[in-house]
Amino acid sequence: QVNSRGGTHELDYIELCKFLTETEILGEEHSNVILRIFGESHVRGTKSKSSIHLQLNQTEFFVALTKIAAYKYITLHRRENAKMRKRGVSASKAPIPTVPIAVETIYLEHILPVLEKMP
Repeated sequence: QVNSRGGTHELDYIELCKFLTETEILGEEHSNVILRIFGESHVRGTKSKSSIHLQLNQTEFFVALTKIAAYKYITLHRRENAKMRKRGVSASKAPIPTVPIAVETIYLEHILPVLEKMP
């Protein structure tokens, strides 16, 4: 069911993208990564790495959110450090977070502020 507007207990690709952009976790410029993670997070039945026709249940959503947190706070951090080293600039000395810290950061910086604004 495409864009069920919360009417089911599953989340489709469009709803996931809307959630990620509205909470400012990831923007549309990361749509290829979001699609890949969406497909990889589908744990029921066969995995399809690029199908927007899948739907994620609650467990699969948390798998996707964990992978997105790792991408945002670990993978992108490592890529930026590698780019800086290539340019001869000293890379960031900030430690790369663990996956649990990345998930906690997603919650604290992006989800909690939205929840606090809800009635």
